[in-house]
Formats: sequence, C-alpha cells, structure tokens
Amino acid sequence: MTRPRRSEASSPGRKARTSGVTWSCSPPPTAPGARPTPDGDHPPTGDSPSACPPTGPVLAAADAELLLDLLGEAQRRGFLGPGPIQAHLPHSLAFVRAWSLARTHPPHRLLDLGSGGGVPGLVLGRVWPEAHLILVDANLRRTAFLEEAAARLDRPGRTDVLIGRAEELAHGQLRERCDYVTARGFGPPPVAAECAAGFLAPEGLLAVAEPPTPESSRWPGEGLRRAALTAVGRVEDPAAVAVFRRHGPLDARLPRRVGIPAKRPLWSVAD
Repeated sequence: MTRPRRSEASSPGRKARTSGVTWSCSPPPTAPGARPTPDGDHPPTGDSPSACPPTGPVLAAADAELLLDLLGEAQRRGFLGPGPIQAHLPHSLAFVRAWSLARTHPPHRLLDLGSGGGVPGLVLGRVWPEAHLILVDANLRRTAFLEEAAARLDRPGRTDVLIGRAEELAHGQLRERCDYVTARGFGPPPVAAECAAGFLAPEGLLAVAEPPTPESSRWPGEGLRRAALTAVGRVEDPAAVAVFRRHGPLDARLPRRVGIPAKRPLWSVAD
C-alpha cells in the first residue's frame, strides 16, 4: 500500500534558513552546436556532453556537522553500510555536480529514489534549501527515520517523505512533475531508468550512481530511448554519476506494475 506522508522541518510561520553551501562550480560550457535556453540552461548535445569543472559545492562546517550526525544515526540503525560516514558527503555532492552538467539554477522539485539512509537526498536538501525535496522508500522503518531527519533540516513545507513502490507512485500525482530524480543503489540501470522516467518532467534530469569504470553496455541507446531518456554526460569526481535527460513522449504504461521492471527489464546488462 502506498501512503504519502509529509514532513515539515518547522512551523509554517518560521522563516526559512538560507543555504550554508557555497558554490564554486562555474556555469557549464555550452556544447558545440547547443544554444542556451531562455531560462539560462545549457542543454548538452549527445556528441559533446558538458563537463563540470574540478571545483564544486562546498558544505559549511555547521551543515556538514548536522548531516554527519544524521547519517551516523542512519548507520546505527542499519540503513547505511559500514565505513567512514564522512565519505557519504562528497559522494552526495557528486549529484550536485551532475545537475550542473546541464543546468545553472537549482532544481525546483527533486525526488530521491530509494532514499533509505538519506544519501544523497538529505545532503541535497541541505544544499538546495528552496527546492521541494521528495524522499521515496518502500520500507516503513527507513521512511520513519527519513521523517525524523527531514524535521532537523529546517525545510518548512518543502519536504515530503513517501512510503511506497516507485512503480505505483510514478503513476500518481507526481507523474512527470520532477525536474531532477536521483538514484543511488536503487537497482540495475534498466530498473532505475524505467522507475525514474515516470517522475521526470520533459527535459528533466536523472542522475544515477555508477561504478568507477564506465561501461557503455550499462546504458545502451536503444534501451534509453524506450524509457524516453538520452545520455547527457558523466561526473567522475568525487564519485561516478551518470546523467540522463528525459526527452520525447513517455509510454503511458511505464513504469510497469510492481516487480516487472526487474523481472523483465527494458534491456539486459552484462554481469
């Protein structure tokens, strides 16, 4: 059963905080043959994906401390694996750099698939305090944690925590409403693509965590076209993230019913 729930960081009358993040990534270059759109975006071409410069967003010390505390709690509850908690911050910031491959302004509505322990969703919510953040997970214990964590991010009225399957939620009120969807450890490439596509608004971006070594077979062009996606580029540092753009009409049947994207994927990925 799908149950949408909203988490508010404070009372509606409280003034929203300003971002504690500084941005040192200059606007992405326009790819050869591409023209900036009226709102200032720089859409990359398929032949020449944009590349973010080696600098990027930097979290303020207070923001980093809060996020490390939240992620540490997620690890203690078993929602994040063992290893240094600090490593999750640069990994999450790679998703900010991924957005900058094709956009120069913050996203309006951001959805994190399989949010689990809050990576990268909670970090992105702190980086972009004015964005509407939607954290999606199918597990009740994890969504309970995400609600607690969201309440500490001081994002009044701008955070939703949804419990349910992405295959179902993508056919509801959020269908084609999000300009950015992120996925870290959500599933194999065809599953992430199919489930994310239903949430993405036309020209919206999808960012997926990737292995360090690029493998073209993971994201074949024909398979991406079936999910109405096209490749934009890839961020390599501080973590590998592949970026795709929603392009063209989406099959109304996608995503298919619960479990089918994994059982009968849109394309095959070699082990």
